Parts: sequence; C-alpha cells; structure tokens
Amino acid sequence: MSDDVQVKDEDGSAPTNVDDEGHADPREIELALSGGPIAFSGISLVIRGMAKAGSLKMTSKGLAFQIKATGKVEMVHGEEIEKARFMRVAAGYELRIKLKVGSYVTLVGFIRKDFDRLSPFFQKHFSVTITEEEISVKGWNWGDPKFSGNTMSFLVDKKPAFELPLNAVIKATATKNEATIDFYCEPDTKDAQMVESMRFLIVSPEGTAEGDETQAEAFKDKILSKADVQVITGRPICAFASLQCLTPRGRYEMELFPSFIRMHGKTFDYKILNTSVIRLFLLPHPQQANCTFFVMNIDPPIRQGMTRYSFLVFQFQTHEEMTVNLNLENPTARETLEKEISDPANPELKGPVFEIVSRLIRTLSARKITIPRPEEYRNFRGSDSVRCTHGPMDGFLYPLPRAFLFVFKPTIHLRFDEIASVSFERANFAGQSASQSFDFLIETKEAATFEFKSIPKEEYVNLFGFVESKKIRIKNLATRAQPTGEEEAFAVSDEEEDDPYMNRVKAEGGAGAGGGDMDSESADEDFKPGEESDIGSLENRSSADSGSGSGS
Repeated sequence: MSDDVQVKDEDGSAPTNVDDEGHADPREIELALSGGPIAFSGISLVIRGMAKAGSLKMTSKGLAFQIKATGKVEMVHGEEIEKARFMRVAAGYELRIKLKVGSYVTLVGFIRKDFDRLSPFFQKHFSVTITEEEISVKGWNWGDPKFSGNTMSFLVDKKPAFELPLNAVIKATATKNEATIDFYCEPDTKDAQMVESMRFLIVSPEGTAEGDETQAEAFKDKILSKADVQVITGRPICAFASLQCLTPRGRYEMELFPSFIRMHGKTFDYKILNTSVIRLFLLPHPQQANCTFFVMNIDPPIRQGMTRYSFLVFQFQTHEEMTVNLNLENPTARETLEKEISDPANPELKGPVFEIVSRLIRTLSARKITIPRPEEYRNFRGSDSVRCTHGPMDGFLYPLPRAFLFVFKPTIHLRFDEIASVSFERANFAGQSASQSFDFLIETKEAATFEFKSIPKEEYVNLFGFVESKKIRIKNLATRAQPTGEEEAFAVSDEEEDDPYMNRVKAEGGAGAGGGDMDSESADEDFKPGEESDIGSLENRSSADSGSGSGS
C-alpha cells in the first residue's frame, strides 16, 4: 500500500493533499470518482469494542482492511453494503457501515477532510450515500436504548450519546430494576482504558405484578439475543481425547462444534471461536520423524492466569491413526463438511490423527494450512527447520513461504512484510577465531529485535540463500570487516565451503570505497493473504527426513 495515496502524516498533522480551507485536493476527488484504488493509513477497525490499528484500501469492488498486529485482512464487498454514516467521535471521525445482513463495520481515525473522498467514492461505486450525523454532547445519563443489528445506541434527545458493540458482551444479568452488562476486554492491551462493565437503572412501571418479567429483565434478554454469547448445546461434531498440547502445556480433550472449538483440560477450559483462528501450520519435527507439530494462531489469545497464548502448539505421533464418526445433525455442520466425507450416509474420517484434526479445523475455520516448502529451504541435514535458541529456550526456526516461525516456547511468528532487516552475527568461519555457530537477528519495522543464537555454521549458506531469495534486506552486509592477513594465513581455502556472504562483501568492496550506501536495498515482498500451501503429503516427507539424520 506504500504506493497509494496517503491521507495523513505520521505526526498527525494536516496532510499535504488538502487546501487551506480543509477540503481534499480536487485531484484526490477525481481519483475517487475514477474507480482507482485509494488508501488510508492510521485507521483502526473496531472489533469487539477494541480498535485494531491498520491500513484501509478501497477499490470499486469493496474495502480491504489489514490489521497491523496480525496481518489478517478483513474484506467488505461492495454489494454487501446497505448504508454508511460519518460522525464526529472522541478520537477523530468514524465511518460506520451497515451490511445487508444487519451487522455493522466500524472504522475510526478519519479526519474531517476524508469525507470529501469517501462520499463520492461510495456514491459512484456502491450506490450508497454517506450521511453525516451529530453526536449528543448534553452529558445526560438518561436516555433511550435503540437496537440495530449488533449495536445498541443510547439516545439522548434523539441523538446518539454513545454506542455499544453487542458482540463484545460476554455476560448480562438483571435484578428488579437494574441490568448489568460485562464486556470482553482485550488481554494483550496493557495501557488501554477499556469499559469492563456497565449498569443501567430501568424502573418498571407501577402496577407490575410480582413474578412478571421486569423491564430490566427484558432489557437483559434483548442484549443477550444480540450478543455473541454462545451456549454449548447439543452434541459436538466430533471429539478427540487426550491431545498433547505443548503451549499451553498439558493434555486436553478437544470438541469441535460448528462455530467454536472447546478444549477441556485438567485445570482449565477454553472456548475458541472458529472466527478467531487466523493461521494454521503443520510442521514436521526435524529430530523425531514420527512427530508432527500442529500450530494454531488465534486472536484474541486465550489466558492461563496472567499468561496469554496467541499460539496453540500440539504434537502428534505421525503414524497414529484413528476412525472418527462425525455428527452432522446440525445443517451448518453438514453443509460445511460435506466435501470432507465421501459417503454422506456414513460420515466418518479415517487416517492419521494429525491429519484428521488439521483437516476439520481447517474446514470449520475456513483457513488454509501452511507447511514448509522443501524447494525453498532445506537445511544441511535435509529437514525443514533451523535448530537454534531464543533467549534461554531451545527450539526450531522454520523458514516458511511468507514468514519465519519459531516453535515452540515462546512461539514467534514474523511475517516478511513486517521485517525491516536481518543480520548475521559471528559468521566468521575462517582463521583461529573461527566459530562453530552464528547468530541470526531479525529487526522489525516497529524496531523490535529477535535474536536466534547458536545456529550451526553448516546452516549458514542455506539460510543466507533463503533470505536472499525472499529479497529481505541484510543490514550488516557491507559493514563487516574484511579478514585480516593473519586470518587469511590460517584459512584453509581448499576445504572451505563457498560463503555467499563474504563473496558479496568482496564484490562490493570496490564499489563501496567511494562512500556510497552499501546496504542491500531489496524491497520486501508484498503481503498477499490467502496464498498459502495446503497440507500436502507431509507423512511421506517426514519419513524421508528420518533417513537424513536426527539433528538439525
């Protein structure tokens, strides 16, 4: 999106594409009318009452919002839009879009001048007129609730004073004249101020008989009917007993329902919505050919005490097989899973446990599974990962098609589009000071650094080639010192492996003498959601790995 028009400066000041009177540049309005893509930075998408920062791009087909923290892309097609509203709120301006199914999409962080671009674009391509609405600023704490879709507006003098996203409600209770609503709170937001609970005084009219439903109870029932509160009813589609989970550690019984996953452990129980699943990974264990990792990336994360888990890492025995009978009484489940079963009259799945679990979760969550691509990276032992340490923990770094993934504690996922540069440290394998290992440092665009240490020197050539093939900038490529004469004297050139790092240093040494910038200027690959690999023949690859050694 860097090539698209930006409507806000990073410091929040007025952008350069507006005139002195605060109106958008006529060229920007012409672009909006032409149907060309327009983009907005500094925008947040409100999910369950929490604003997720990211970037918004609009085309004649619809809207696409990429969440900055996770890279997840939320889409809204133009034909789904029923109406839209632009309103001044506490932090800038808000664009609220009502979909034809009755739900709302809320985007915040706009400035007043953005209306001149949004309005003609919506009118031309979606045949929707964006209306402007004023918010009530009287400060009264009494008013009238108005329900619309998954939102409740609190009206004061017929103007909205505030709005509540009902899909963020986790519990609602009522007494005689009072209703209490509890909201979901984002667990990984330490400094944000969030509403956890709200109480409404609702006095029933005189003459209400004892035992009759009060207005507070009716209000509570109305909230729950609109809220995203799911009650476990009926039988699950299937259940798996005693699955080994590495993070959070323990054994869990897993039950799959049409809209969520239930995990029951010895101490903790979790309910994970299928829509919370962002990514799925299936990774062969590099040292144990009969083991496979299955990783689920979820947002929001689950909590165990004060610890949050955005990644669930399961370990399966690759050759352990089972037969699962599926309960397809629910029409939604039958429609979703009909492609996974060969005989609708006898719905069952046979095969390795890891394959059945991953296939069902993939289908129910509508997420593809990412696996390593051997044609892109293989280590010197023939497996798909790099053994290394992160902090005090030993683990495996998997170079994947669009990201690096470190498992298993802590699990770290670094997308290529969020990486600013990488560097190879202690990669000196010649002379008396020759090292048997090196360090791999990844620096993100948010200035966070992840250091993976003690990587065997045999991995250097393959890892360097992978980074180079992905066009990731190598930070310290031209700043490393040339080997001294003493080091060259001790170097055994006849037996050394070809070192692409040093070759490029030597090749660029002459060009850098003139004082130019010698850093690699390769651009990061654009993030393209949805283009991930499917499961593939993982079992065959695991068997092949077993013959190449047990180390990594």
